[in-house]
Amino acid sequence: MLKGEVGQVSRRISKKMYEFADQEAFEQAAACRDLLRHLAVGASEVKTGHMHVFDTAVMGNQVIVLRLDVVDGHVTDANCELVELEGKHVEQDWLIQYVYHFYQLFSTPKMIVLPISDPSLLQDALSNKRVQVKDIHSVAFKDLKAIAQDNISAYKTAQSNELYQWPQFWGQLEQYLNQSISKIICVDVSHHQGSSTYCTFVVCNAHGMDKT
Repeated sequence: MLKGEVGQVSRRISKKMYEFADQEAFEQAAACRDLLRHLAVGASEVKTGHMHVFDTAVMGNQVIVLRLDVVDGHVTDANCELVELEGKHVEQDWLIQYVYHFYQLFSTPKMIVLPISDPSLLQDALSNKRVQVKDIHSVAFKDLKAIAQDNISAYKTAQSNELYQWPQFWGQLEQYLNQSISKIICVDVSHHQGSSTYCTFVVCNAHGMDKT
């Protein structure tokens, strides 16, 4: 096991991932990214139970919201979502609202770790969930913070690569279908265990995702 060296090891893997990405060796870069997601966490406070770790980073006019799943001290999954800013970056409680609404749809883990100066605000809001809320800037979570930042950096790199490759992909798609394509519309209806039904509507064109 990597134990206390996780932060240092993850940074080395992250550096190698960027090197592969620069060389357009995307399969090797993806392998490094997947390895980052499954590193063991060294801090004793996070070695048992199930927790979610949130971290954020601004990218253009959007915020990257990362969520790590940590089970018995191992990062088992990492998910990123792009959230439109709309002034959220100047509202100190926007992340609290985001996380609160997230757990109205999904079950809570034993502990939630996120960048928040006053964890009691979210703790009180989720008082009926019996979950502990901690600040990611605490020394106990320094390795998790490093892993979170490495995953966010990997996500930024992947987004940049996808944007660069999009016109090529679109041209190949038109060639395969033997016709010009102005846009693609995707609609998906989902629910959470039979309730809270919602619909997602996504549009893309030759330049990427159309958010107008």
